Amino acid sequence: MQEREVRTTITKKKRQEQEHPTPRRKRTEQSTILDLSQGIPLEAKATVRGGRTISIVNTSKNGKRVVLSKKLVEELGSPKSIQFLQLKGKLIIGENLDDSEKFKFSKTLTCTIYNSSLVNALTKTLGLDFADVTSQTINKIRIKEATNANGDIVMVAVIRINQ
Repeated sequence: MQEREVRTTITKKKRQEQEHPTPRRKRTEQSTILDLSQGIPLEAKATVRGGRTISIVNTSKNGKRVVLSKKLVEELGSPKSIQFLQLKGKLIIGENLDDSEKFKFSKTLTCTIYNSSLVNALTKTLGLDFADVTSQTINKIRIKEATNANGDIVMVAVIRINQ
C-alpha cells in the first residue's frame, strides 16, 4: 500500500510539471561571458582569526568589558584572573604580576572581564577613542617571560603604548 502512495505522489508531481512547465533559459548569441580581467578589486584586508587579541568594548547601552582571545589566555597559562601593569611605555598583562588588583574572568564567558573602571583605565592608558565606535581590538601583542614581584618567572602579554 505504501508503494501505491509513492507512485501517486510522483504522478501528481509529473502532472504538475507538465501543466506548468518551468521556463528554461536558453543560451542565445546575445548572452555574454563576463570578462573578469576588467574588474577592480576592493580595498579591504582579510581578517585573521584565532590570533592573540584583546577587544575593549565601551558602550553605555551594552556595558563595558575586556575580551581576551582564547589563544592569548592559553598562552598566559589559562589563569582564572589577570592583572594589568604599566611599565616603560608598555602595558603588561599576566597572572601574579604584583600585589595590585586582580581581575577575574566571567564565569559564563571564560575570556571576558566585565569591569567599567578597567575599561576606563585601559581607554586612558592606551589612548583609545570610542567617539564613533563601540569596540576596539588590539592585535599587536607579544608573549614574553618575565620575573614578577616575588621573583617567579611568569608568562606575560606585552602591548606597546602609543604616546
